[in-house]
Formats: sequence, structure tokens, C-alpha cells
Amino acid sequence: MIEFRGKYSRESEDLLVRMQTVSTLIKTVPVCAVCIAVVVVLAVLLELPVMFTFLIPPVVVILFAAIAPSVDRDKVMEKLLTVRVVIDEYGGIDARWKSFSQHTSPDDVKKVVEKKGCYYITFKGKHRDVFLDKAGLFRGDPAEFAHIFQNSLIVKRH
Repeated sequence: MIEFRGKYSRESEDLLVRMQTVSTLIKTVPVCAVCIAVVVVLAVLLELPVMFTFLIPPVVVILFAAIAPSVDRDKVMEKLLTVRVVIDEYGGIDARWKSFSQHTSPDDVKKVVEKKGCYYITFKGKHRDVFLDKAGLFRGDPAEFAHIFQNSLIVKRH
């Protein structure tokens, strides 16, 4: 059995904020890009340069998407950082946040990414992802963790 308790370094919190920013931008930019393209095409075809003012809202949305996780950092941390995570020897995960908990089976694990002293576990379906800092390892060891998730562990060196 492996157990993590909610100890997160400033570096791991910064990594999570960057990951949230990228995730938000991946969802926001394509929609805004389509809006920008439509406005540009219409402005050029109709020869109405004043239509370029309609570019302001999608650009503002992209800017807000980029800075939102940093501005509401405390809310993001409270919502995303676990208080306690227990992983059984088969890969079942019992995760608890301040206001939420979930139990997932080993079959629900999509991938486990190890990056900069942290683990990020993603799931199939509508389960909340789990972010863990190796510094919060309370019971067990990293080798046991790697053995449990050997088929889905991805190690990123950057």
C-alpha cells in the first residue's frame, strides 16, 4: 500500500498552475481562433476595417484563460490538491480532497505522468485527475509506485 498526504512544495504548485493554464488554453484557443478567422474574413471581404474591433473579445478571452489559474491560485490549489491518497497493491486509488472524494479501480487509470518530482494520474471517464508530490509520500516508496503503474507510467524529464 502506498499513501500520500497533502504536502506540496511551491515548485509542485507552480507546475500544477502551469498545467492548468495549458489545459485551459488548449480548450479555449481553438474556439477563439475560429471566431478570429471569421471576423478577419468578413472584415476583408466586406471591406469594413471597423469589424476588426470584434477581435477584442476573443483575444481578451484567451488572455483571461492564460492568467486565470495564476490569479485565483488559492482556489485552484484548494480544488485540485488532494489531502490524502491511498493506492492499494493492485492500483486502486482512494483520493480525498477538502470537499470531495473518489475511489477508482486500476482499470480506470489512463496514464500516470511523472514530472519534476510529481505524479499526475489521469483517468478514463469522468473521474477527477490526481496530482501528487513525491515529498508527500507517507507510506511506501517510489519503486513500489512505479511497479504498480508500470504499464501506464510516463516519465518526462523536462
